[in-house]
Amino acid sequence: MCKYTEIENIKLFNGKTIKQINEEVSKEVEHIYLEGWTKGIAIPFRYAYRSNK
Repeated sequence: MCKYTEIENIKLFNGKTIKQINEEVSKEVEHIYLEGWTKGIAIPFRYAYRSNK
């Protein structure tokens, strides 16, 4: 089984690594929440946890 650090370094077809994509997505989600909150919009946060049980 691969370690997560190995998976993060896989390059995708667009030339970026999985780690780079994850960082970009995190920044965009943060931007969306902060922009909404500054406008007084309550954005619900839902933590998606999936169990393999």
